[in-house]
Amino acid sequence: MIHAGRVRLRALQRGDGPALARLYAANRDRFADSFPKSVAALVDDEAGEAYVAERAAEWTARKAYWFGIWLRETLVGQIQIKNLDWSVPKGEIAYLLDREAEGRGYMTETFEAILRVAFGELGLGKLFLRAIVGNERSARLARKFGFTREGVLREEFATLDGRRVDLEYYGLLAREFKGPA
Repeated sequence: MIHAGRVRLRALQRGDGPALARLYAANRDRFADSFPKSVAALVDDEAGEAYVAERAAEWTARKAYWFGIWLRETLVGQIQIKNLDWSVPKGEIAYLLDREAEGRGYMTETFEAILRVAFGELGLGKLFLRAIVGNERSARLARKFGFTREGVLREEFATLDGRRVDLEYYGLLAREFKGPA
């Protein structure tokens, strides 16, 4: 369990599937472009539990670390460190937040805590994030924490409806991390 200001982060675990399925169902329209595979998979409680079991296996294998973002007893988001390459070492950070929780600073608190885990406890040397071009909220969050825009990859990602979209890549080295600006 990680306390991050007003929210707490913990590994997704058995029993979280229904809450995760509800989070995705309530935000399907918002998550469909950036998280198409998860949106397609998380259709009911049973699928939610299967998803959580897969994420737990990735955690055990040190392939990815998936955290739920909890406000009191309510799951309001998810953040993960995935696509780990321990030879560098580096990983990707990805995140989502319920529409009802946006604009309150929860993701800033979460982001700072997870960056401390990634660079401290996990010993990563670099984190990167990808955002669909035009996703100003993600770009602003990346800049707030000192990520450098490393470029745009054209038609790099397919959305749930099959559109090909451009992705902006941002990177942050461990030695550059100072917290939020």
